Amino acid sequence: MSVITSTFNRADMLKRSVDSVLNQNLKNIEHIIIDNCSTDDTEQLVKNIQAKDPRVIYIKNTISVRQEENRGRGLTKARGKYIAFIDDDDYYTDMDFFKRAVEIFENNPEKNLAFVAANVEIKNEDSGEISRNDIGATGYMSGMDYIFNPNNDHHKPISTFPAVRKAEYLKQAGLCDKFIFDTNSYYYSALYGGVYLLPDVIGVYVVHNKSQTVGYHKGDDEYIKKFLLAHSECLKQYKELRDILYTRMNKKIVSRWYASTIVGFNQWCFISVSKFSERIYMSLKTWRSSGYMPRVIFYFVKAFLRPRLSKITPLKKLYRFLKGKR
Repeated sequence: MSVITSTFNRADMLKRSVDSVLNQNLKNIEHIIIDNCSTDDTEQLVKNIQAKDPRVIYIKNTISVRQEENRGRGLTKARGKYIAFIDDDDYYTDMDFFKRAVEIFENNPEKNLAFVAANVEIKNEDSGEISRNDIGATGYMSGMDYIFNPNNDHHKPISTFPAVRKAEYLKQAGLCDKFIFDTNSYYYSALYGGVYLLPDVIGVYVVHNKSQTVGYHKGDDEYIKKFLLAHSECLKQYKELRDILYTRMNKKIVSRWYASTIVGFNQWCFISVSKFSERIYMSLKTWRSSGYMPRVIFYFVKAFLRPRLSKITPLKKLYRFLKGKR
């Protein structure tokens, strides 16, 4: 089994994450760590770990890229039959998770499983607040049922790390050459096989004030550039998924799923940028991709209707019109 981590300037957090991987009761693993041009003690930390545990493979980038691209690079290097992606700030608490997931794969060949996933806790490192992210279902589900489930937002694990995936299917989907996002990686996997959802909490998803692996702060030009690149790439992947699903399902069902999914994705992206121009760009890209103009406009206006923009009368009028008010 291969575990892939992209890291940037988080030596303190990375140690906890790596320990949670290497201490798993499944010992036949390799942990590929891709260093995204860190300037702290990350390289020395990983080399110290390597000296004690040869299962760690260290790769240092010469230029900084997004963590989604690093996951694809890691997948290219991976030799394991199964794959897990874990960010440098998250960590596992269930040391049997990998072992149980692999056993579920191996003991249920007739189900043709694409991934096994579980629940996590969400911990805010700054406030200490802890909550639970529950994917809301357990047991087996076919790939198509997973993708088109009306409660899919609740069935998608938070982040990439609470899942073990079949490497063969990720590579068949061409993800070695794509940005690997959490949602899209689950959808691409589900094209090839079924899904098994565990009821257990297997790790901790960490929220903190440095929650971007790219290494840039929100608002920086370099961060915005990389974020918009990732946004465009994700929309491109959704369109590819839509075209594949058109060959398997009723086109109206697929079109509704597609529009709802990318508009929801775009709304989530608004959280990560603050510049007016970037929000317009994302909205127009989503509008153009979905073809569902009224819904996109509604979300676009809703996202912009903030106190500091309350004096922009045309936006207020359009928002009220779309809500059925005069």
